Amino acid sequence: MALTKLHFGGKQQALVAANIPALTNTHINPGLPAGSVLQVVQQTLNPTSGTTSGTSSFATYITKAITPSSTSSKVLILATLNAYTQYSGWDGPQHGSKLLRGSTHIAGNNFFHSRANVNANKYQSVDHNISFLDSPSSSSEVTYNLQARYSNGSSITFYNGFMTLMEIKG
Repeated sequence: MALTKLHFGGKQQALVAANIPALTNTHINPGLPAGSVLQVVQQTLNPTSGTTSGTSSFATYITKAITPSSTSSKVLILATLNAYTQYSGWDGPQHGSKLLRGSTHIAGNNFFHSRANVNANKYQSVDHNISFLDSPSSSSEVTYNLQARYSNGSSITFYNGFMTLMEIKG
């Protein structure tokens, strides 16, 4: 079944679907050298997920999935959350963040603490930054989760945040 007619050197030729190879991820720039970026996806912080009230468990703030084109591909994750906390007491605000592949903790154990030895309100605004080169060894969809929590404070609020996933040819 002809899809369209093409003109080559003055001759009209039919483009037949049977003559077109199936496109798969292995056909995407097969000549690129190792280390080349094959795809980039990004997720920004959902503004409605800004505040967490739990003091001992991590909450997920950004989730993003990517499907590597090969099991030898790497995934470079760049993530940040801008956190604001406050605490009234001798100790200051404390909060942390981490990155997970699915439910497995793979990077980040960021912990931020502020102490002034004064029994008064203390405020802290900090960027939680995580960068990590992962080897998921998969060509199926891989989901990454950016989590945070506070262990001292009345709440934690995130004003900005993002997670960028880049597939790197292995």
